[in-house]
Amino acid sequence: MLRGDGFELRPWTVEDGPAFFELWGDPAVIWWGPAADRAQSDLILRRFLERTAALPPGLGFFAIVRAGQIEGNVFLAPAPFAPGVELGYHLRLRAQGQGLATRAAACLLEHAFAQLHLPRVYAAVHAANPRSTGVLSRLGFEALGPVEHAGMPHQLYVLSAPSPGSSPGASSP
Repeated sequence: MLRGDGFELRPWTVEDGPAFFELWGDPAVIWWGPAADRAQSDLILRRFLERTAALPPGLGFFAIVRAGQIEGNVFLAPAPFAPGVELGYHLRLRAQGQGLATRAAACLLEHAFAQLHLPRVYAAVHAANPRSTGVLSRLGFEALGPVEHAGMPHQLYVLSAPSPGSSPGASSP
């Protein structure tokens, strides 16, 4: 478990099914194809759990928990579009616009660089998602150019490990 400013990141569990569906079944959040029903959501959650179990320690899919409520997810996993690890995040509508995505991503990036010793982390954002682009900008990611991800055009970003004595995501949310 990782702790940040007013939240914690912890691995998803099967028991999180209802909260996972509230997130992954919301077309306003998962606009490219939300879970149609609880059964499909449970299948997606099981795939996340299986994928996390197969990843090296420290990588995986984490629930963002604030005040006992799951507000979203953040993950580090092998990137299908770049030679390295991908950062991703999704927040429930009620949690958006409060800096939580930036803080949760910064917490996971600190873990990626300080504990996992990753040299860089990638992210891909669809052009129709300016809020996510803002998160990456605040974290210090640099745009690399267009990339296709999940069959759709995205912008590819990268953040290199900080030099000793500095920390990732130093700009304010």
